[in-house]
Amino acid sequence: MLVVLAHTIVLCLDRVLPAVAEFWGTLVPFDYAGTFLLSAALGIALPPICNRLYDTKKAASRAAAEAGDLIELLMAESIRHQKLIEVSLKSGKVYIGYALDVEPPVRGECDVAIIPLWSGYRNKETCELTITTNYTPLIQRRLNASSTLGDHRVARRSTWWRTTPGVREAAEG
Repeated sequence: MLVVLAHTIVLCLDRVLPAVAEFWGTLVPFDYAGTFLLSAALGIALPPICNRLYDTKKAASRAAAEAGDLIELLMAESIRHQKLIEVSLKSGKVYIGYALDVEPPVRGECDVAIIPLWSGYRNKETCELTITTNYTPLIQRRLNASSTLGDHRVARRSTWWRTTPGVREAAEG
């Protein structure tokens, strides 16, 4: 693709500025040297420019959708629309809050970071959720004091990320 673009630019320059094309031909007497160098220059210059124009969050959502990773999609949706999520661990511990970020998975592992509003546990037999800790007063105090949350977040490295869905949208109410 870049070769075609570079060759088209070289041909246009050849027609518009024949003196430059003639000078280049005497300076570098190899066929297609201009196309090669322009293609290489475009290959170096265009990615940073294109990446500035491309929304990485949308790219991550599209990649997760193509991979069929519903958990990553849920996390991205939580971040984008500021929806609450629930993270349930194998131990039965539960965190409900807002997703901060999801790092791309590496070898089946993924880091999940949330701002917890509540935590608790699920009864192993009935799966009933019991909230034991309400973090909202702490968050409110921190926001009133400094307008940042500081380190108030839960991060969890998850090796069960791809095999056992442990994240689901919490009911807002």
